[in-house]
Amino acid sequence: MLFVTVAGIAEPLPLPDARIALFRERVTARPDDFLTRTLLAGLYLADFRMRGDPSLLRSADAELRAAIERKPDHLSAHGLLAATLLTRHRFREAEAAAHAALELDPKRLDLLFTLGDAQLEQGRLAEADATYARAETLLRDHQPGLYARQARLRELQGRDAEAQRLLERARAVEENDPLDPGDLLYYRVKLGAFHLRHGRRAAAAALYRRALRDRPEDPVALEHLAEVLAAEGKHGDAVALLDRAIRASGRPELR
Repeated sequence: MLFVTVAGIAEPLPLPDARIALFRERVTARPDDFLTRTLLAGLYLADFRMRGDPSLLRSADAELRAAIERKPDHLSAHGLLAATLLTRHRFREAEAAAHAALELDPKRLDLLFTLGDAQLEQGRLAEADATYARAETLLRDHQPGLYARQARLRELQGRDAEAQRLLERARAVEENDPLDPGDLLYYRVKLGAFHLRHGRRAAAAALYRRALRDRPEDPVALEHLAEVLAAEGKHGDAVALLDRAIRASGRPELR
Protein backbone atom coordinates (compact mmCIF):
# COMPACT_ATOMS: atom_id res chain seq x y z
CA MET A 1 0.00 0.00 0.00
CA LEU A 2 1.19 3.53 -0.78
CA PHE A 3 1.11 6.32 1.77
CA VAL A 4 1.05 10.11 1.70
CA THR A 5 2.20 12.27 4.60
CA VAL A 6 -0.33 14.84 5.79
CA ALA A 7 0.51 17.06 8.76
CA GLY A 8 3.27 14.67 9.71
CA ILE A 9 0.97 11.64 9.69
CA ALA A 10 1.28 8.87 7.10
CA GLU A 11 -2.13 8.16 5.57
CA PRO A 12 -2.83 5.23 3.21
CA LEU A 13 -3.50 6.35 -0.36
CA PRO A 14 -6.96 5.35 -1.59
CA LEU A 15 -7.87 4.20 -5.09
CA PRO A 16 -7.05 6.53 -8.03
CA ASP A 17 -10.44 8.27 -8.26
CA ALA A 18 -10.48 8.83 -4.50
CA ARG A 19 -6.91 10.15 -4.55
CA ILE A 20 -7.82 12.61 -7.29
CA ALA A 21 -10.87 13.75 -5.32
CA LEU A 22 -8.71 14.18 -2.22
CA PHE A 23 -6.17 16.39 -4.00
CA ARG A 24 -8.92 18.36 -5.73
CA GLU A 25 -10.30 19.21 -2.30
CA ARG A 26 -6.85 20.35 -1.19
CA VAL A 27 -6.46 22.56 -4.27
CA THR A 28 -9.89 24.08 -3.63
CA ALA A 29 -8.92 24.81 -0.04
CA ARG A 30 -5.45 26.15 -1.00
CA PRO A 31 -5.62 27.39 -4.61
CA ASP A 32 -2.14 28.96 -4.47
CA ASP A 33 -0.48 25.69 -3.41
CA PHE A 34 1.54 25.00 -6.57
CA LEU A 35 2.98 21.76 -5.18
CA THR A 36 -0.44 20.23 -4.60
CA ARG A 37 -1.55 21.31 -8.07
CA THR A 38 1.52 19.58 -9.54
CA LEU A 39 0.82 16.43 -7.54
CA LEU A 40 -2.79 16.48 -8.72
CA ALA A 41 -1.58 16.78 -12.32
CA GLY A 42 0.68 13.77 -11.75
CA LEU A 43 -2.32 11.76 -10.56
CA TYR A 44 -4.27 12.76 -13.66
CA LEU A 45 -1.38 11.61 -15.84
CA ALA A 46 -1.02 8.31 -13.98
CA ASP A 47 -4.75 7.70 -14.36
CA PHE A 48 -4.54 8.55 -18.08
CA ARG A 49 -1.83 5.91 -18.55
CA MET A 50 -4.17 3.32 -17.05
CA ARG A 51 -7.43 4.38 -18.70
CA GLY A 52 -6.54 6.43 -21.78
CA ASP A 53 -9.20 9.07 -21.08
CA PRO A 54 -8.06 12.28 -22.90
CA SER A 55 -10.01 14.50 -20.50
CA LEU A 56 -7.44 13.59 -17.86
CA LEU A 57 -4.72 15.18 -20.01
CA ARG A 58 -6.72 18.39 -20.25
CA SER A 59 -7.15 18.42 -16.49
CA ALA A 60 -3.42 17.84 -15.95
CA ASP A 61 -2.60 20.63 -18.40
CA ALA A 62 -4.84 23.09 -16.54
CA GLU A 63 -3.35 22.26 -13.13
CA LEU A 64 0.23 22.53 -14.39
CA ARG A 65 -0.38 25.90 -16.01
CA ALA A 66 -1.95 27.11 -12.75
CA ALA A 67 1.06 25.83 -10.81
CA ILE A 68 3.50 27.61 -13.15
CA GLU A 69 1.47 30.83 -12.92
CA ARG A 70 1.92 30.71 -9.15
CA LYS A 71 5.56 29.51 -9.24
CA PRO A 72 7.20 30.35 -12.60
CA ASP A 73 10.47 28.56 -11.75
CA HIS A 74 8.82 25.31 -10.62
CA LEU A 75 10.84 22.82 -12.64
CA SER A 76 8.62 19.77 -12.09
CA ALA A 77 5.53 21.60 -13.35
CA HIS A 78 7.36 22.77 -16.49
CA GLY A 79 8.62 19.25 -17.19
CA LEU A 80 5.25 17.61 -16.65
CA LEU A 81 3.56 20.24 -18.82
CA ALA A 82 6.00 19.52 -21.66
CA ALA A 83 5.31 15.78 -21.36
CA THR A 84 1.55 16.38 -21.22
CA LEU A 85 1.60 18.54 -24.34
CA LEU A 86 3.65 15.92 -26.14
CA THR A 87 1.09 13.25 -25.26
CA ARG A 88 -1.67 15.57 -26.52
CA HIS A 89 0.22 15.89 -29.86
CA ARG A 90 0.69 19.63 -29.35
CA PHE A 91 4.28 19.33 -30.43
CA ARG A 92 5.25 22.99 -30.88
CA GLU A 93 3.95 23.82 -27.42
CA ALA A 94 5.69 20.77 -25.99
CA GLU A 95 8.96 21.91 -27.52
CA ALA A 96 8.55 25.40 -26.05
CA ALA A 97 7.70 23.99 -22.62
CA ALA A 98 10.71 21.66 -22.75
CA HIS A 99 13.00 24.58 -23.63
CA ALA A 100 11.56 26.58 -20.70
CA ALA A 101 12.24 23.70 -18.34
CA LEU A 102 15.77 23.17 -19.69
CA GLU A 103 16.56 26.79 -18.93
CA LEU A 104 15.99 25.87 -15.29
CA ASP A 105 18.00 22.63 -15.50
CA PRO A 106 19.88 21.96 -18.77
CA LYS A 107 21.02 18.50 -17.71
CA ARG A 108 17.67 16.80 -17.09
CA LEU A 109 17.46 13.67 -19.24
CA ASP A 110 13.68 13.49 -19.22
CA LEU A 111 13.47 17.07 -20.51
CA LEU A 112 15.94 16.36 -23.29
CA PHE A 113 13.94 13.27 -24.24
CA THR A 114 10.74 15.33 -24.40
CA LEU A 115 12.46 18.01 -26.48
CA GLY A 116 13.89 15.44 -28.90
CA ASP A 117 10.53 13.69 -29.17
CA ALA A 118 8.78 16.98 -29.99
CA GLN A 119 11.37 17.77 -32.66
CA LEU A 120 11.04 14.27 -34.10
CA GLU A 121 7.25 14.52 -34.31
CA GLN A 122 7.61 17.76 -36.26
CA GLY A 123 9.86 16.04 -38.80
CA ARG A 124 13.06 17.79 -37.71
CA LEU A 125 15.13 14.63 -37.60
CA ALA A 126 18.57 16.26 -37.52
CA GLU A 127 17.61 18.40 -34.52
CA ALA A 128 16.12 15.41 -32.72
CA ASP A 129 19.29 13.44 -33.42
CA ALA A 130 21.39 16.23 -31.92
CA THR A 131 19.15 16.43 -28.85
CA TYR A 132 19.35 12.68 -28.23
CA ALA A 133 23.14 12.85 -28.69
CA ARG A 134 23.23 15.62 -26.09
CA ALA A 135 21.25 13.38 -23.72
CA GLU A 136 23.64 10.50 -24.39
CA THR A 137 26.59 12.56 -23.13
CA LEU A 138 24.85 12.82 -19.75
CA LEU A 139 24.26 9.09 -19.31
CA ARG A 140 26.02 7.23 -16.52
CA ASP A 141 24.62 3.82 -17.39
CA HIS A 142 22.46 2.08 -19.99
CA GLN A 143 19.27 3.96 -20.83
CA PRO A 144 16.73 1.89 -22.76
CA GLY A 145 14.50 4.93 -23.17
CA LEU A 146 17.19 6.62 -25.21
CA TYR A 147 17.83 3.50 -27.30
CA ALA A 148 14.13 3.24 -28.17
CA ARG A 149 14.03 6.88 -29.24
CA GLN A 150 17.16 6.52 -31.33
CA ALA A 151 15.69 3.37 -32.90
CA ARG A 152 12.59 5.25 -34.06
CA LEU A 153 14.79 7.99 -35.47
CA ARG A 154 16.98 5.50 -37.33
CA GLU A 155 13.92 3.78 -38.77
CA LEU A 156 12.62 7.11 -40.07
CA GLN A 157 16.06 7.68 -41.61
CA GLY A 158 15.78 4.31 -43.39
CA ARG A 159 18.46 2.69 -41.23
CA ASP A 160 16.35 -0.32 -40.27
CA ALA A 161 19.13 -2.70 -39.21
CA GLU A 162 20.50 -0.13 -36.79
CA ALA A 163 16.98 0.56 -35.49
CA GLN A 164 16.45 -3.14 -34.76
CA ARG A 165 19.80 -3.39 -32.95
CA LEU A 166 18.86 -0.46 -30.74
CA LEU A 167 15.46 -1.96 -29.87
CA GLU A 168 17.08 -5.31 -29.09
CA ARG A 169 19.56 -3.47 -26.88
CA ALA A 170 16.76 -1.70 -25.00
CA ARG A 171 14.93 -4.98 -24.42
CA ALA A 172 18.14 -6.72 -23.29
CA VAL A 173 18.87 -4.02 -20.71
CA GLU A 174 15.43 -4.44 -19.18
CA GLU A 175 15.59 -8.24 -19.24
CA ASN A 176 18.94 -8.23 -17.44
CA ASP A 177 17.99 -5.60 -14.87
CA PRO A 178 14.27 -4.88 -14.93
CA LEU A 179 13.40 -2.01 -12.61
CA ASP A 180 9.73 -2.33 -13.49
CA PRO A 181 8.03 -5.27 -15.27
CA GLY A 182 5.99 -2.71 -17.15
CA ASP A 183 9.15 -1.29 -18.69
CA LEU A 184 10.17 -4.69 -20.05
CA LEU A 185 6.68 -5.18 -21.49
CA TYR A 186 6.91 -1.77 -23.16
CA TYR A 187 10.15 -2.62 -24.96
CA ARG A 188 8.89 -6.03 -26.02
CA VAL A 189 5.82 -4.36 -27.53
CA LYS A 190 7.98 -1.71 -29.23
CA LEU A 191 10.19 -4.37 -30.79
CA GLY A 192 7.14 -6.38 -31.81
CA ALA A 193 5.63 -3.33 -33.52
CA PHE A 194 8.89 -2.84 -35.41
CA HIS A 195 8.79 -6.44 -36.67
CA LEU A 196 5.15 -6.06 -37.68
CA ARG A 197 5.85 -2.89 -39.68
CA HIS A 198 8.45 -4.87 -41.59
CA GLY A 199 6.15 -7.82 -42.29
CA ARG A 200 7.54 -10.22 -39.67
CA ARG A 201 4.23 -11.21 -38.12
CA ALA A 202 5.49 -14.35 -36.39
CA ALA A 203 8.29 -12.46 -34.62
CA ALA A 204 5.84 -9.74 -33.57
CA ALA A 205 3.27 -12.22 -32.27
CA ALA A 206 5.93 -14.07 -30.25
CA LEU A 207 6.95 -10.85 -28.50
CA TYR A 208 3.36 -9.84 -27.78
CA ARG A 209 2.55 -13.29 -26.37
CA ARG A 210 5.68 -13.18 -24.23
CA ALA A 211 4.58 -9.80 -22.87
CA LEU A 212 1.12 -11.17 -22.12
CA ARG A 213 2.58 -14.07 -20.14
CA ASP A 214 3.84 -11.46 -17.68
CA ARG A 215 0.74 -9.25 -17.84
CA PRO A 216 -2.18 -11.23 -19.29
CA GLU A 217 -4.58 -8.28 -19.36
CA ASP A 218 -2.29 -5.53 -20.58
CA PRO A 219 -4.49 -3.58 -23.04
CA VAL A 220 -1.61 -2.40 -25.26
CA ALA A 221 -0.17 -5.88 -25.77
CA LEU A 222 -3.66 -7.30 -26.34
CA GLU A 223 -4.41 -4.65 -28.96
CA HIS A 224 -1.15 -5.29 -30.80
CA LEU A 225 -1.64 -9.06 -30.82
CA ALA A 226 -5.16 -8.49 -32.14
CA GLU A 227 -3.62 -6.52 -35.01
CA VAL A 228 -1.43 -9.50 -35.91
CA LEU A 229 -4.36 -11.91 -35.78
CA ALA A 230 -6.46 -9.62 -37.97
CA ALA A 231 -3.62 -9.48 -40.52
CA GLU A 232 -3.61 -13.29 -40.51
CA GLY A 233 -7.35 -13.36 -41.23
CA LYS A 234 -8.27 -14.58 -37.73
CA HIS A 235 -10.89 -11.90 -37.27
CA GLY A 236 -12.92 -13.63 -34.57
CA ASP A 237 -9.85 -14.09 -32.38
CA ALA A 238 -8.80 -10.50 -33.06
CA VAL A 239 -12.20 -9.14 -31.97
CA ALA A 240 -12.10 -11.25 -28.80
CA LEU A 241 -8.70 -9.80 -27.90
CA LEU A 242 -9.90 -6.26 -28.59
CA ASP A 243 -12.85 -6.86 -26.26
CA ARG A 244 -10.40 -7.98 -23.58
CA ALA A 245 -8.26 -4.90 -24.21
CA ILE A 246 -11.27 -2.60 -23.80
CA ARG A 247 -12.30 -4.30 -20.56
CA ALA A 248 -8.73 -4.14 -19.26
CA SER A 249 -8.49 -0.43 -20.12
CA GLY A 250 -11.36 0.36 -17.77
CA ARG A 251 -13.19 2.27 -20.51
CA PRO A 252 -16.32 0.26 -21.45
CA GLU A 253 -17.63 3.24 -23.44
CA LEU A 254 -15.16 2.23 -26.18
CA ARG A 255 -17.14 -0.93 -26.87
